[in-house]
Amino acid sequence: MLNIEIFLIGNGAVYYASTEPLCADDAYAAALDAISPTRRARAERYRDRERAAQCVAAELLLRHALRELGFADEPVFSREKGKPHLLNAPHIDFNLSHTAGLAVCAVSATCDVGADVERVRRTNIKVAERYFGADERRRIELLPQSERDGAFFELWTRYEAAFKCGGSSMFTLTRRIGEYVLTYCERAREYVDSAGDLR
Repeated sequence: MLNIEIFLIGNGAVYYASTEPLCADDAYAAALDAISPTRRARAERYRDRERAAQCVAAELLLRHALRELGFADEPVFSREKGKPHLLNAPHIDFNLSHTAGLAVCAVSATCDVGADVERVRRTNIKVAERYFGADERRRIELLPQSERDGAFFELWTRYEAAFKCGGSSMFTLTRRIGEYVLTYCERAREYVDSAGDLR
């Protein structure tokens, strides 16, 4: 159904795939049968097939990643504090992202993760003025015009992935995949050990 690529990074893995195959009617119908009712309802709210295929592909990637981690049960999803998690596998953290033509799933059994992907496209400098600091905007503006859009999305995905990871990260990697920018973040989990100390 999907041609899934993977790269292992830090304490996690990132799975990604083109969503184009799911735009075909038969592939899309089969994919809908393989995902959760909640994700199916979400996908069906999209007005166009391309956006719906992105949504569906993200969960297919997660299910693939869970199988590779040895998780055979049907995943039970919950959404507390804005970030979805698995009720029946709370030790596994994941994050999904998708953009025109590509879906991404970051997953780890040992740390919190965040991921964001964007297709590099023409940007409006007013967006940078609203969300980036003066130094960041200046660095982008000093680049040749041909490099500005890519630099904008590298910075944008870093912010998004860090936010999805919990606001800060210990490790961040930004990678170009064709016309896309993908950023992965991870951070160590805080937990209380048997002596009651925060780790």
